[in-house]
Amino acid sequence: MPHKIIQEDMEYICKADNIQWDKLRNKTLLITGGTGLIGSTLIRGLLLANKERQLGLKIKLIVRSLERVKEVFEEAEASDECMSFICKDLDTPFDIEGDVDYIIHGASPTASAYFASHPVETIKAGIMGTMNLLELAVQKKSEAFLFLSSMEIYGKVTTEE
Repeated sequence: MPHKIIQEDMEYICKADNIQWDKLRNKTLLITGGTGLIGSTLIRGLLLANKERQLGLKIKLIVRSLERVKEVFEEAEASDECMSFICKDLDTPFDIEGDVDYIIHGASPTASAYFASHPVETIKAGIMGTMNLLELAVQKKSEAFLFLSSMEIYGKVTTEE
């Protein structure tokens, strides 16, 4: 469960009438990076909106580790019927069963020390993962693709992981 203030903000957003919630009605979202800061907050907000507004959303979450999902999401959230988990690496092409109306791509290595010691792998993960998701979006005739990141681009590299 998120902090009380974050929960209050999510409830406020879910009640907002200036958001076109009906565009999400009965849609399937594929989300990467769902165990990160932005991704997990987004998912919690979508789960709340789905429940409060009875949107009929389906959320497919691509993860590297099911154990990490259990750490980030409480049991009730992780077992929500509208959310399913697909454990896979984004570096190779793949297919997802069923419709994918929207793709939200937020997956990325997140440790600065990893960036510094593995620059090729970091860039490759970003490029190949994004390319494979864009190809999936074309194949599935997705309505929209959103790429997001909360990581720094410039700055002092720390060697601690």
